[in-house]
Amino acid sequence: MLRKFWFSIFCCLAFSSIGRSAELYQYGESVRSFGMGGVRIPTSTEPGNFLWNPAALAFNDGVRVTVFNFGGGLNGTQAVSYAQSFTGASSGISALSPFYGKPLWVGGGAYAAAAIPYFGLAYYTSGYLDFILQNPAFPNIDMTYISDYGTVMGGALPIGRYGAVGLSVKRIVRTGGAQKVGASTLASLSNPTALLDSLQNKGSALGFDLGLMFRAEDVPLNPTFSFAWQDVGSTAFAKIGGAEAPPSIKDNQTASVTFDADSFLAGLAAGIEYRHIGNASEQIGKKLHAGVEMSIPLLDLRAGFYQGYTTYGLGLDLWLMQMDLSSYTVEKGAYPGQTPDGRIQFGLSVNLGFNPNFELVTIGGKGRKVKQRR
Repeated sequence: MLRKFWFSIFCCLAFSSIGRSAELYQYGESVRSFGMGGVRIPTSTEPGNFLWNPAALAFNDGVRVTVFNFGGGLNGTQAVSYAQSFTGASSGISALSPFYGKPLWVGGGAYAAAAIPYFGLAYYTSGYLDFILQNPAFPNIDMTYISDYGTVMGGALPIGRYGAVGLSVKRIVRTGGAQKVGASTLASLSNPTALLDSLQNKGSALGFDLGLMFRAEDVPLNPTFSFAWQDVGSTAFAKIGGAEAPPSIKDNQTASVTFDADSFLAGLAAGIEYRHIGNASEQIGKKLHAGVEMSIPLLDLRAGFYQGYTTYGLGLDLWLMQMDLSSYTVEKGAYPGQTPDGRIQFGLSVNLGFNPNFELVTIGGKGRKVKQRR
């Protein structure tokens, strides 16, 4: 069913584009983090933190549940213009003429999670479609389609007073991959979904994440150092459908320093992340992320730098849930400033927190405290 969902998105936006992309994909980002330049803040009120660093489980207090956390988006007004330009009246190469050299990206994901101190479980789904039509004289499409769903189980152990190590085990089922579609295929094209026929390779994999975290919650601004190693040794898929298994997921190391503080009237969070530490082929500018968030009752304002580009974000407290909106830019070239791709993401989330007596103590996307009866 998930595959049909991504197919329908593809058909609605019609013939668009992924580039000859050098985008650095990072699992575990949220709409909130995009607004902060990609920086993720490991607070005890968000159980899904262990999806990117399992050591965060050691800092949970009580029972934390993410009922859902959804985020989705596209590469701005450009994607809307594609949908308006495509009439469906023509087929083959003639239907693609408005889209040469214009990349299109559409994607999103969702997860549900539950965590207690030192242990967590989650289910997630995510995917994206990204492609670009090039060379009018000899048309071809570079296209990537990825659709994942999986389950994650994580655990953590304390190290002294402020530290913790963690391990997550995850099972992933992936459909898709990358494909170059040539002129002969495009000339005979009569159905948009036919472009995805060659991207139906399907595989399953077992992956592992390691985490290290030091967080001083009895110190002002809760200074936190985090190191995460996702897909240790790379995560390889075994074929369960299609012609071959999808490509393996390369391992990725991320280090970050963050600060956060919260009171009844205001809150502040800020940090810096350095990602893909072991990838020496990418420039440092594409690996750096920095951001800040200022919170007042019912409203969060965010800004940052994502791979050298400015980001902006807004969060609204809707009592039972949190609504987030972010604008950011991804670098798809070799260095910041070469091939920017601006994107917009929208998200909704609901988190619940219970104390050891299973009394509700926090609610909403960011875990707003519930007034207790005395």
